[in-house]
Amino acid sequence: MSNIIEVARHEFLSIVRKRSFLFTMIGVPLFSIAMMILVIFIQINVAESGTAQVNSLGYVDLAGVLDAQIDKPEQFMAYDSEDAVVAAMDNDEIDAYFIVPQLYMRTGQVSLYARGSVAEEVQSEIEAYISTNLMANVEGESGLSPELLRDPVDMSIYLESSGREITQSGFAGLFVMPMVYSFVFMFALQFSGTFLMSNVVEEKANRIMEILITSITPTELLAGKLLGLGLIGLLQIVVWVIVGIIVVVIGQSQNLEALSAITFPLDILAVGILFFLLTYFLYASILAGVGVIAGTEQDSRQIAGIFILPIILPFFFIANFITDANGTIPTLLTLVPFTSGSSILIRMVFTAV
Repeated sequence: MSNIIEVARHEFLSIVRKRSFLFTMIGVPLFSIAMMILVIFIQINVAESGTAQVNSLGYVDLAGVLDAQIDKPEQFMAYDSEDAVVAAMDNDEIDAYFIVPQLYMRTGQVSLYARGSVAEEVQSEIEAYISTNLMANVEGESGLSPELLRDPVDMSIYLESSGREITQSGFAGLFVMPMVYSFVFMFALQFSGTFLMSNVVEEKANRIMEILITSITPTELLAGKLLGLGLIGLLQIVVWVIVGIIVVVIGQSQNLEALSAITFPLDILAVGILFFLLTYFLYASILAGVGVIAGTEQDSRQIAGIFILPIILPFFFIANFITDANGTIPTLLTLVPFTSGSSILIRMVFTAV
């Protein structure tokens, strides 16, 4: 055990003292934040294109603000009670439904229930329909406040498949956790794994490894290197997370919409940490093996790229995750160790896993 700790200590200190590592630890977070902001905007557009089709939408007006005489979109269907609209959805008569509660005139809150994500166009139609009714009754309704007329709908969306409640602007924020996981994991593994492979290739080329295994066993040597690599990765992650928290806190304090919508559900956070640690050491073991079999450092980098790229593979199938999170492709990607971390986090946004 002492040999493992000594090897880990040597690996950790030898990497931390390198200027390239210090530059990576500080510079990469800034680059990552810029990249994530770009990806978030792209992902929102992809998510919108992959939303489930809503051909029929039920609603229940408990506040009495919707006039049956006012024209409504063709797919809107009125129901007398919550039980009736829930039964209609259970029988697949409608794809989603919204409820205008009795206290709507005070709060402006509207609840939208759907099995999966709902396109922004549908949400806009709900807002427009409610606004039209409010404007039609504005002269005879003394209880209408200027705030309600200005912003008639404060919508909360309930995803029945996953049991999550999100705000109208917070849906895209749920994507942040899987994206943060994938980017942090990929960068941490890319840089710390590169240092590990470089050391292994160098020690093998200089015959240092042959000398080392005369004093310790190959298992102790590999375990020490992996432990040192793990500590390096954790150090990077801690620094990057601190930078990310600072950026989010500053953005939310300045009421930036893109950052204020970011949410970190505790269940997704816990699963993300667990899969991060397990997958990290899986990849670390593979990269250590790559360093052993590769002839040169350049060869090791090329081979390592084959294993690192699958980390972001689930995001190429994001439309499949949104429309059917328990479908064949999302389930298959969850079962593959190289893509399981990102896949299960994305699925947890939309359904119970």
